Amino acid sequence: QGCGGTLYTENTIITAAHCEGNSAEWIAKVHRHDLRMPEESEQGKTYKVIKAIDHPDYKGETDSYKNDISIWKIDAPSGNRTNVELDNGDYGKDQDLLLTTIGWGRTYEGGKQSPVLLETKVPVSNYERCALNYSQAPGSVQYDIDNSKHICAGYPEGQTDSCQGDSGGPLFVYENGKQILTGVTSFGEGCALPDYPGVYTRVSNYSSWIKETVKSI
Repeated sequence: QGCGGTLYTENTIITAAHCEGNSAEWIAKVHRHDLRMPEESEQGKTYKVIKAIDHPDYKGETDSYKNDISIWKIDAPSGNRTNVELDNGDYGKDQDLLLTTIGWGRTYEGGKQSPVLLETKVPVSNYERCALNYSQAPGSVQYDIDNSKHICAGYPEGQTDSCQGDSGGPLFVYENGKQILTGVTSFGEGCALPDYPGVYTRVSNYSSWIKETVKSI
């Protein structure tokens, strides 16, 4: 099972810290859509991940996946095209706005991953309701949703969601031909369950860290 990510500069990818594992064994497929097709037919490329830097305060599930963000450097040449800007905070709090999430993850909980890049649109969820429900989540872990670090996005009735295998991928809006990266897919209780929207890392909270890390990596 892989993860998603966002090509931020020509040789850096923004993804989730919980995706890392042994980064020396990771490869990054960029500019792909249908993984069943030959890479050349989509003008896609495959690169090695040569360095991964997780946010220094990331502690995993025991800390409710706060700071679940990582910067990967890939061995890509100059000129690798990208068109991404970071959310300055305007988008991740607007409950009237539909955000887009994409990935090759499972099409339902426990199902197979999709070979074709899929997308769905989800609204920003009510923070108080999301935090309350996740604090009472079934199972061994109850989550502490932090509105400054997390974005909850999904419909109250479920309906559509990111799922396993979509982790690290983007939550974004299109504006003036730009992809505004608003969130990084982090975790959720199942997939598209009522009252449990997907939880994403809030990019605007980490924009300074992202820019500083990209400069130094």
